[in-house]
Amino acid sequence: MGKRRPLVIRALDLTAWASENVSAVFLGIMTVVITWQVFSRKVLSAAPYWSEELAIILMVWFGLLGSAVGVRKGTHIALEFFMSLFPPRVRQVNQIVLDLLVLAFSVFLMVEGVELVRVSRTITMPALKISQSLVYMVIPVIGVLICLYTLESLARDILALRKEAK
Repeated sequence: MGKRRPLVIRALDLTAWASENVSAVFLGIMTVVITWQVFSRKVLSAAPYWSEELAIILMVWFGLLGSAVGVRKGTHIALEFFMSLFPPRVRQVNQIVLDLLVLAFSVFLMVEGVELVRVSRTITMPALKISQSLVYMVIPVIGVLICLYTLESLARDILALRKEAK
């Protein structure tokens, strides 16, 4: 029997799986809504008034949840060529510095995202008649996810650096 993964890693796996699947569902719904909007406009000469706002909400959530998953999987934009010019030890230290910068950015997303949700909660979207804060709520959510995923990466990078130093 293989080694069992720690509970915190399994929990992070679950959040990444859920984020990825919610994102995929949002992409699917967005595709259907936009297809219906185009069909209605071209064939029926009247697009549904709510379709554009719903597509925008779904696109924002899809894109930002996908970016959090990208951080977890390590598929976010990286300077691979530039980093490959350095020796392994320098690359490891650079990765830790990058992790710390991403961590700081994720804290910024959490703090400012909560504020944005707070100030936009009374603004209503005209077509859907829902709070504008629903669009912005994804910002603190991805801030938390990116923070957790970056802490995981940071711990792994620090352990690798210590292991190599021995």
